Amino acid sequence: MLETLGYTITPANIANFVRNRRYKFLIYLLLKIYSLTPIPSLSDPMTMTFETIALTNAFDDLKQKANIPTPNWDALESQISTKKNTNR
Repeated sequence: MLETLGYTITPANIANFVRNRRYKFLIYLLLKIYSLTPIPSLSDPMTMTFETIALTNAFDDLKQKANIPTPNWDALESQISTKKNTNR
């Protein structure tokens, strides 16, 4: 979506690495391992909530400008909204 809007991904080799089919499982595995460690929970949970809301709002603005479908982001956004509503 960012490339559609004219933003360049810097450095380009990271974008190519992420798009490479061979490394998708490796990236998934590394993110899964990271999420199982205590490192993500060391951040302040309220800060993470505010950052998530800010990211969602900024991404929605970009999504409207790009006018392209983002089904994966929409699914993630609905999960965030569900968790936000259940934590009240």
